[in-house]
Amino acid sequence: MTTVSTHKGVQIGEPSVEVTTLDYVDEIIEIGTGDLETEHNVSMEEITFNSDYVDNLDLLVGGEEVS
Repeated sequence: MTTVSTHKGVQIGEPSVEVTTLDYVDEIIEIGTGDLETEHNVSMEEITFNSDYVDNLDLLVGGEEVS
């Protein structure tokens, strides 16, 4: 079975593959207990565009069709 760890929808680390063994395995398992820090960068830019309105008799009054 392959397991993928995520934090807020972003993959953390590499996928891990679980292997089931029948023999006793003596090993130390370390578990992370530290806090994860997430950095968010948000930028906004004004986008210039033009809207052309054309009368269409097939539409209901007040209706709009975007194409």
